[in-house]
Amino acid sequence: MSMSCPCQSGLHFAQCCLPYLNGSKHPESAEALMRARYSAYHQIDIHFIRRTMKPPASLKFSSKKAKLWARSVAWQKLCILATRQGQAEDSEGWVTFEAHYKEAGNH
Repeated sequence: MSMSCPCQSGLHFAQCCLPYLNGSKHPESAEALMRARYSAYHQIDIHFIRRTMKPPASLKFSSKKAKLWARSVAWQKLCILATRQGQAEDSEGWVTFEAHYKEAGNH
């Protein structure tokens, strides 16, 4: 049985974010990247998170801490609220989103 994608796209994981996580495909939009990053945290794929970061955020990123944190939460849903630019032809893009999770009983 195929697993639904953690990003709630409505597609199966193998047809949605998995190709991004395993490196066989690159996200074609800022939204696709955001969905893939959420799925990576859900799947505890911190390697994908690390390789899709840029400075200055990447300079202080701790893979070990990120992995511990991602394992400590229950991932619930991703809501994409808005996108601006971020298509293949754009050099920049913005995604406004809410990532819902439970951490030690809190939302």
